[in-house]
Amino acid sequence: MYQLNSSKKKEIFKQFLFNKKLRFNEIEKLTRIKSNELAYFLQKLTDNKTLIKDNEFYKLSEDYEKFIPFFSEQLSPLPVLLIACIKDNKILMHKRTKRPYENHWGLIGGRIYLNETISSAAKRMLKEKTYLDGEVISINSVVHEQVRGDNEIKHAYFLFFVIMNPLNQIKEKQNIKWFDIKEIDKLKIIPSDLWLIKNKLNSKIELTEEFIIENNDSLKMQISE
Repeated sequence: MYQLNSSKKKEIFKQFLFNKKLRFNEIEKLTRIKSNELAYFLQKLTDNKTLIKDNEFYKLSEDYEKFIPFFSEQLSPLPVLLIACIKDNKILMHKRTKRPYENHWGLIGGRIYLNETISSAAKRMLKEKTYLDGEVISINSVVHEQVRGDNEIKHAYFLFFVIMNPLNQIKEKQNIKWFDIKEIDKLKIIPSDLWLIKNKLNSKIELTEEFIIENNDSLKMQISE
């Protein structure tokens, strides 16, 4: 997990899921790591800014507080945004050059970052991949996708499918092209992307985005406008 590249570092980090701050002897008791080893790992974790030391207490740095929801021995589905950028009954498609889905055409998309809304993520991805500016018209579907192979789940995603309107022009490239929506099933296309285009272009949904404002032990919810 990130810079926690040893089981003992992970065990130390784990204690801060349940405690905001801990003394050395408390960490030693909880983890059962020998004191000389514990001193070594605590020094490493403070050096790389995972932990900070405040007098006699250790606590997670603000940067590593962000990783608390991701701490798990199991992988979780990745939140991914898929963009149908449409103009004049044509849709902008991207040919993937890396796994998974290498050499398949698919929707413009990518992972949603921690500090982004759906709209800001969509605008960033469209700009990064195509140099296009765009506006989000609607959110049309949320799909849980699993990729299976060799009798196991290899990848898993939550797919957020949005429609965007381009605000300027682009020159097509080898891996970025416009296609007639009615003819995209002739492409070597990612099956789930094809399904979304054929079934969800006119299926708008309401998606609430909200913030939890955390202040010490007080929690307050705020709905995003």
